[in-house]
Amino acid sequence: MLRVKQNYVQQLKQINHTQGLAGLLVSLIVIVIAFSLETLAFFIGYSTTSTDTSQAILKFACFLLAACLLYLLINPFNHVQSLKVIKNWKANLLVYLPFLIFVYWVTGTGTLTIYDLNWENIFDCLTIGVVEESIFRLLFFNWFLSKYPQNFLGVLSAALISSFWFALMHIYFSFFPNSLANLYYAINQSVYAFFFGFICATIYYYSKSILIPIVFHALNDFVAYSSNQSWYIYSVKELESILSSLILPLIVALLLGSCFIYQALKQRGFVNKKID
Repeated sequence: MLRVKQNYVQQLKQINHTQGLAGLLVSLIVIVIAFSLETLAFFIGYSTTSTDTSQAILKFACFLLAACLLYLLINPFNHVQSLKVIKNWKANLLVYLPFLIFVYWVTGTGTLTIYDLNWENIFDCLTIGVVEESIFRLLFFNWFLSKYPQNFLGVLSAALISSFWFALMHIYFSFFPNSLANLYYAINQSVYAFFFGFICATIYYYSKSILIPIVFHALNDFVAYSSNQSWYIYSVKELESILSSLILPLIVALLLGSCFIYQALKQRGFVNKKID
């Protein structure tokens, strides 16, 4: 029979939700302002005399400022920082090597060429990675961690539910004015986002480092942008075909993420063997 040390549960209850939510609200306002700066630069004539690279750097600097503020203000939700770093090289090998293979498989980085290295796309993808991982892993995932029992099923539930909200957020693709994406595409994106978010949550829980899912997220978006894929799925039959191709990655992600959770609990001493 397995049990979990209760001192971790007590640590998780020491959280200032009001401060975290206020920080999220302020940060979102700052992000909107940062989005507007690029438009403002156009009106003052900046874009007419600058290169694409300099515009990309300006935009990235604005977003990076907002992302840093977002990270600092919702930091009270980051329970993972109180966990010890796992230094067992065998356990790390069992986690990070399958993770890297999975990243290479699902992102399709092997298709990239030197001609895909567009600076504006790189900066945009880094920004999206920072902001979305801060919201859905630092905030949502850790908030659910504080609400569930800190055993395998509790952490698994927190990862699954936060990933569900991450997937739900991607439905917005079909509701933008003049959006290139339709509802079928949004459904496809939400399914992909679900297992993508689950892997990000579980590797974050194991590693303690939000930088790993941020880099993974940025790389995934960069490959997607570079491939110039269509944002439109024309029929239910086409959607069914695409979704069927995601079944294997979904199963692998759930299995890998579950292993990451168990290894994290085991290596940190939260799972002990108890003889009845």
